[in-house]
Amino acid sequence: MAKNGHNGYHNGHRKKIDLGDEPLYGAQAVFSREGRDKQPVHLGELKRYTIETRAPRKRVKPIAPGMNPRLVKAVLENLSDDPEDAMQSLKDVAKHGAEGGFPGFTYYTDTVEFYKRNKRAIVKLLQEEADASEQDPVQMVRNFNCVGEDYSPSEISKVLYGATPRQRKRSEEAVWKEVIADLGDIVHGKPARSQKKAADVTPIANCLAWFALEAVAHAANPDL
Repeated sequence: MAKNGHNGYHNGHRKKIDLGDEPLYGAQAVFSREGRDKQPVHLGELKRYTIETRAPRKRVKPIAPGMNPRLVKAVLENLSDDPEDAMQSLKDVAKHGAEGGFPGFTYYTDTVEFYKRNKRAIVKLLQEEADASEQDPVQMVRNFNCVGEDYSPSEISKVLYGATPRQRKRSEEAVWKEVIADLGDIVHGKPARSQKKAADVTPIANCLAWFALEAVAHAANPDL
């Protein structure tokens, strides 16, 4: 092929080649008729093609390695529409924790909705971390500062898994601990904890949203 002649030219990643009457087979390219930029046409009609080659995609480093990409995306979008602001908020969360108050994660109306939308991913993340530390996931939530012993294992289990028998089985150990606590209350003349009026479980969902936020923040900023 001539370097600068009429037969063709090379400019960056784009080549324009006069193929005459020869058909083109097996080309990984985008075709267009001259004068009609990028309009797809039948190859048999063409005598001249524009072949736009593409450079190989660069591998993009994940923002939070090891985390569910959908959960990471959900956290970032909940923090801010501006990617830079969202990333800065993640750094602040990694330094100070979620309880400091961050856009999209301050009010129950926001955090509870976030938990509901991303419940499956959050519960899976919780289960993975609980398994890694050899803890029961329900008891792990109960140990969170934002939950504490104000809520029984059955209340936490309901927020996590709902009420199906198969899901309740996953927190069987925590429920047995509640039964033992009930017996202790009865022995000491106190009302059984499980018989008390059910509390508002909104703070549990709020705390689980914060859990997801902090997990993403630490994964994105492992040095903080």
